[in-house]
Amino acid sequence: MVSGFEYSKAIANGVSGDKIIFNGPDKSADDIRIAIQNESLLHIDHYDELYETITIASLLKKRAKVAIGINLDAGTYPIWDRFGFNYENGEAWNAINKIIPNPNLELVGLHTHIGTYILSPTAYAIATSKLAAFAVRIEQKYKFYLPITQQQSHPVQKQCRGECLRKRFYRVLFEAMEAQHLLFRANFLLNHNPHSPEE
Repeated sequence: MVSGFEYSKAIANGVSGDKIIFNGPDKSADDIRIAIQNESLLHIDHYDELYETITIASLLKKRAKVAIGINLDAGTYPIWDRFGFNYENGEAWNAINKIIPNPNLELVGLHTHIGTYILSPTAYAIATSKLAAFAVRIEQKYKFYLPITQQQSHPVQKQCRGECLRKRFYRVLFEAMEAQHLLFRANFLLNHNPHSPEE
């Protein structure tokens, strides 16, 4: 969800609050309050939203589940920096240092959006590498790791940290690149005319 209107529609249609990720940089105080009460995951994009979330969670005496948006240089230009805390200038790290020690916030994820119609796999590799390094840095300072789990063939889940975390991010990246390759191949086959004069 990216607006209070969408969020309220989802709730009205029976979607459980704890199944909703509430994104978007323009959440009102009321939006944030309702999301915390419904145990939704809040994506935080800027300091005003972070401070508002801290204040409301404290007043409600609840622990809000949050992720932070991170904008970063992935080698594509113009750099997408409309939303999120900046990676390179330390904004994102400063936000983490305000979130993790706070008893009313629970960090459950990192998020980045590097732009629209980005076709270069290298850009995703750079973004993934930076997020993985960031997650490892969080673990090294706070002895805290993001709850990335690996589903086995049985119900037991293996917690992933450190070097495993880096490998997990890269595995997701490679799967995305493979899917992208298949889409490009399908597009080529659909648009390729074997009877063209150039053949």
